[in-house]
Amino acid sequence: MLYLLKHLKSAIISFQKIKPLFKEKREMNKFEKIIDRFNKKVVDPMNFEMTMEGYQEYLDAMGIKYVSAKEMCTPHNASVASELGYDAFVPQRDWWARGGALAALFDYLREDLGRGIVVRNWWRPEEYNAKVGGAKASDHIGAYAFDMDFKSHDDRRHVEALLERLYDDLELQMSLGLGGYSIHLGLCSERGNRRWYYDSYVK
Repeated sequence: MLYLLKHLKSAIISFQKIKPLFKEKREMNKFEKIIDRFNKKVVDPMNFEMTMEGYQEYLDAMGIKYVSAKEMCTPHNASVASELGYDAFVPQRDWWARGGALAALFDYLREDLGRGIVVRNWWRPEEYNAKVGGAKASDHIGAYAFDMDFKSHDDRRHVEALLERLYDDLELQMSLGLGGYSIHLGLCSERGNRRWYYDSYVK
């Protein structure tokens, strides 16, 4: 009997040591689901340095092909950013998947278009956003959106048509700001699904 108890105790200790191997996989959050949906790899931001270089490594690990951390994290108005003590806009790591979701969708759009698109204005700190005249409740403050610039109206129309097909998708909760040569693209922002047009917009 003592022999059996001794071996049972040993078996329990061994199981406790290996139990983490059988831990249930954490459910993906809404941004990670978008990353997965557009065939990119969900990776843990905590494995990377909180720098522009670290964010580039994060995008590389996801398999992003067409947009860089430099595009996403470089302040559009460098002089205002410098006044506020920033040389790059890299948000807290628990917001990185928000940019990852945008980048995953962007890769799909860029692949379909087959021509270059410039990305700018991902995360903007609140004080910077105010100084450059951004909306008080801007998607950029929470890293929910970035802006895309196109070489022609036709390129913008092509991508606009792709986005319009996805616009009512509840998983994406898309925000679209449409201009002549630009599109503001937001996903799952706190202000929800909405569309607006800038004065420069042409059909």
